[in-house]
Amino acid sequence: MLSVFKSVFVLILTYSHEYRIMAERILPLAQAAEMGLFRRVHAVKCREKVLSCEVRKALNIEPLLLQLTGSQLRWFGHMSRISRE
Repeated sequence: MLSVFKSVFVLILTYSHEYRIMAERILPLAQAAEMGLFRRVHAVKCREKVLSCEVRKALNIEPLLLQLTGSQLRWFGHMSRISRE
């Protein structure tokens, strides 16, 4: 199931994200969809009080929004170097 997450979900959300800013209303929806998938993979029921950070730690996955931010900063670094030349 995590392979489906990496091959489909991540690609859809990260398509052209380097130069596009995600709308504020999309960010919580993306986080909710991501955690819903992780909770299903980790077999955590809705009524169980398990924190999202614990689920991520058990699956050894970093947040997708953290990956997006790092990639956008990397892209910004490339663009700033190009504009100097």
